[in-house]
Order: sequence, then structure tokens, then C-alpha cells
Amino acid sequence: MNKKLLIVCFFFPPSPGIGGRRSAKFAKYLAKLGNEVHVIRAKSPFEAISPWQKDVSNITGIYQYELPIAYPVEFIIPPKTIVGKIKYRLYDYYFNIFHAAKNKYDYSFFWKKKYLKQAEEIIEKYAIKNILISGPPFYYAHETLKLKDRFPDLNIIVDFRDPWIGSPYYGMSSLKEKQQAFEINVFNDVFKKADYFTAPNTFLLNKQKEFVYKQNTSGAKLVEIPHAYDIDEVNSFIDQKNNNSQAKKIVLTYGGQLYPGTKETIMALAAFLDLLKKENNELYSRLEINFYTPETHQVDFFKTHQSIVNFSKPVGNEIMAKIAASDYCLIFLAEHNKDFKTTKFLEYSVLRKPFIVLGDKGYVAQFVEENKLGKAYDKNSISALRSLLEDPGDLIFNKEFNVSEYSFENVILKLQALLK
Repeated sequence: MNKKLLIVCFFFPPSPGIGGRRSAKFAKYLAKLGNEVHVIRAKSPFEAISPWQKDVSNITGIYQYELPIAYPVEFIIPPKTIVGKIKYRLYDYYFNIFHAAKNKYDYSFFWKKKYLKQAEEIIEKYAIKNILISGPPFYYAHETLKLKDRFPDLNIIVDFRDPWIGSPYYGMSSLKEKQQAFEINVFNDVFKKADYFTAPNTFLLNKQKEFVYKQNTSGAKLVEIPHAYDIDEVNSFIDQKNNNSQAKKIVLTYGGQLYPGTKETIMALAAFLDLLKKENNELYSRLEINFYTPETHQVDFFKTHQSIVNFSKPVGNEIMAKIAASDYCLIFLAEHNKDFKTTKFLEYSVLRKPFIVLGDKGYVAQFVEENKLGKAYDKNSISALRSLLEDPGDLIFNKEFNVSEYSFENVILKLQALLK
């Protein structure tokens, strides 16, 4: 029997951020299986359109409802005008005075009334028994608990794209002690009444479980629903070849954000290139390192390497073609996500390009090396990258590694199994 699900995702397409991708793919693949998916989203404050808009627009079985953002845009998009900066300061003053205990950077801060009204109408009209809350932000997950008073059988799934407690994003890392305590209290309320906590990996779930109070012996069940690749997006790039051997180039490509915590690794890479340029200029000159990232200002770390290091804005799904035409795929990880197989990691793995993992070593680095998918280096061992570049033949690469379990066609079955 096909199921009905209400997805609530603040950044669902057309909002262009990565925060909408996971929910958009959930909606797409659940609908492909014949399920009925309703989506509540916030009106996007951005001019750009999501690359995953095509997955959810005019698709049979997906029904969308847009609500006003109800949050100061100045806290989402840094203001450039004097008026915008004044508004930011006034809002900041308001938050600090009237909501001092809360996290002012939770974008669902003021969504309460309109969101609950819309959700109640949809649940009642379409007899929906399942609701999935995509976070961050997380305050609307707490508000969702009120729906259970009216709909006792409602199956509440809170999907953590990133951590709630201990996250380096959405202002969580700068919370004061009382604010942190408030967040943990709210988190525990959600844990007690939600049916499931889901996340892309067990590391994230277990880390959040550490903040559950000892008296809360029962609560949400923890279920891993991995990030996944969409075969519709990667299929045309799988067999694409590169011609770098003819040009004797060694091309390394990175696509995606350079997250907080990667600065020291980037500096270590720049220092490695300084040394390589002095000691083996012939090899150095053959390198081509391409970054496709919103953080184009990071090019400042490579001022003396502009002949081989290039920074460009993201190119959407064309990044797959860029990596397919490369020799190595770069992955940058920091302490907070060293154990997380990110979206880009799983998408890029389908292209069968050796990974060069740079940053803090954890589960991902271990996974790459144990499965012979590439090499991993932290800031202290990055000089060993020279050996790989000098003699690529030393790398035994497993082209037969099975990535099918990370396709959305398979992963979506894990979510569908949780639905009533």
C-alpha cells in the first residue's frame, strides 16, 4: 500500500542551498514509488534557483506549499547597504533583549503559527500519518510536537542533515552556556515525543544521543538513512574519459563548499606546493588544481601558485564532468565531519576517480584507504602526497568497488520502511 508523507524543509527547492537536496531527492524517489508527498517550504530569499528544482517541479505525486520566510533576510544574506546593516543591528538588538536564551540564527524562529496552521490543514485534508522534518533549522521540529496533540497517531521523523547540538553552523558554535542548555532542553523534548531520528550516518546520531538526559530512557528510534547519489544525474558522466595523459597534466579537482575547520589543511596544501615548486619544478608545473566553490576568496592562500591553482564559482551538476575529466578527486574534511560520507563523496565515488582526502583523519579516510579508493593526508602528513604525484602507479585503485547501496533507488527504501 502506498504511503502519504508531509515533508517540512525550510530550504526545499527553489532555494538553491545544499540543505534542500536531501529532502528533494526523498520526495522525488518516494513519488517514483507511487507514494503521495506533500511539502511545506519557505519562500526562497535567494535569486539563484536550486539545481534540484527539476526533481520536484510538476512531478506526479509531489504537492508543494510555500510560506513566507517570516525571518529577517539580513540574518541569512549579509547586508551590503546602509539600510540593510541598520536593520541587521536592530534585529540583533531585538533578539538579544527579548529572546536572549534562544539561538537567533535558527531560521524557523518565527514560523510557528503559519507553519502549524498549514500543516494541520494538509494532514487533516489528506489523512496524512507521517511527517518528516528536515533540519537544520530545528525550532520547527519542536513546534511539530504540538501536532501530536491533535493527531496522536502522527509518525514524526526528524531528519538531521547536520548536528543540532555541537554543530559548527547556524550560530550553534557561539552559543553561551545558558543558550546551549536551552537548546539541549528543546532537543530532549523533541527526542521524547518524536518517533524517529534519522541522519546520513550513525556517527551523527550517536553524537546527538550523548545529549539525551539519563531520565529519558525511551524516545525516538535512531535510524541511519545515508546520503546517496542520483543515477539520473551521474549516469551520463560515468564512462567519460580524460585526456590528461596526452598533455602530461595531473589534474586534481574539488567541488563544493570549503567548510569551517578546513583552513589549516588548505594552508598546509599551499605550503606543500611551495616546497614542491622549489624541489621538483617539473612535477609542479604539470599540476592543475581546480576548485569550484563559493569560497573563492580562499584563492588568497595560493597567491604564488596562480599558474596551477584555479578558483571558480560552483558549476552545478557540471562538476561531474569536471571530475570525470580529472585524475584525482579532492575531498576536504574538518574535525566535525571527518566521519561523515558527504553528499559529494558519494556522488563522486560513482565516477571511479581516486580520492585524495585532505584534512582530519577519521572514518572517511579509513574507508577510502581500506577499500583502496585513494589516499588520505592530514596537515602533518601532506608532504607524502608528493610520492603519489611522482608515481601514480603506487596506488592500487579498486574500480570494482560496489556503490549501488548508496543510490537513492536503494536508500529510499529505508525511509519508506519507516512510514505508516
